[in-house]
Amino acid sequence: MTELRKEGFLGFIIPKAFTFASNYKKIRQLVWDDLKIIIDGSKVWKEVKLEQVVIIVEKDVSHKIYQSGIAKDEQILILGKIDKKTAKEFGFFLNGVSDEEIIVARKMLKNSLMLKDVATNQRGAMLQKEVGEVGELEVLGGASISRMGIREIKGKINKEKVFDDKAFIKPNSVLVQNIVAHIENPTDHIKIISAISDDKNYIILDTINQLAIDKQYSNYFIWSLLNSELVNWYVYRFIYGKAVRTMHFDNFVTDRLPIPKVSTDDQGELIKLAKTLVESYKKIGGSAENSNEWQKIKDEIFQTDKKIDEEVYGLYGLSEEEIKIVEGEKQKE
Repeated sequence: MTELRKEGFLGFIIPKAFTFASNYKKIRQLVWDDLKIIIDGSKVWKEVKLEQVVIIVEKDVSHKIYQSGIAKDEQILILGKIDKKTAKEFGFFLNGVSDEEIIVARKMLKNSLMLKDVATNQRGAMLQKEVGEVGELEVLGGASISRMGIREIKGKINKEKVFDDKAFIKPNSVLVQNIVAHIENPTDHIKIISAISDDKNYIILDTINQLAIDKQYSNYFIWSLLNSELVNWYVYRFIYGKAVRTMHFDNFVTDRLPIPKVSTDDQGELIKLAKTLVESYKKIGGSAENSNEWQKIKDEIFQTDKKIDEEVYGLYGLSEEEIKIVEGEKQKE
């Protein structure tokens, strides 16, 4: 930048993490005023695993807005202009989101607190080298958990090998896979995988994040939010910046994730639905796949999931039109 004359332009192709990741915060601040254009190139080169963005800055010119676009089929498509005041509200350079989506996100932030205010987010212990086929304690890794609960253990470990307090499951907690899955079909979205373990005797590895939740909020309430379509929609767009690779459920997520300010009584309906869903998951696990009973339980799960989404929309105060934006129906009309 020092070599540029005033009003000179400079372009970079850099990792997409620049736009949203906490470790790029100082660099974002460095170019914040001068930034003119961001183009999301996604996975540009087969040889490069990380996603890329193109940024263009104009020296000593303070731009109040920046142009947002994508690279698609060897073309640059400008999607719109984003006010930097809006970007500052969310703590990073937004990209690839519409004005309508920003309105919905702002409504979610209103009358909310952040998940970090009611829960601590900590990875499990780095004990992979100690895990084997024998031992007194069963061990869980990221792949061990699903929305249905504990799928299978990763292995076993001897008690004397466990010294780290992060290895133990705490009361009123939710376990979350550290790596967040990106799914392309039917549309780009993410799926946060979280579970509640009734058995607190497991040892958890650092491929699992544990949310230890304050007593004024139920872990079933938080679990339902994390599983909901709305929260996954928000996290994908307004925390991960629509990334498709290397998304971790670490503190920068819980620092930015809005949770409705509600009383214990107001959590009741969602907790009830969550417990119904957990029981249905247990039942379907004990039924023969594709049997009449299995299909019946599967239908019950679908309906309960739908009710949870409806309850979550209500807790954040979304209108029918705003729900359509989240569910993508607005684009079809």
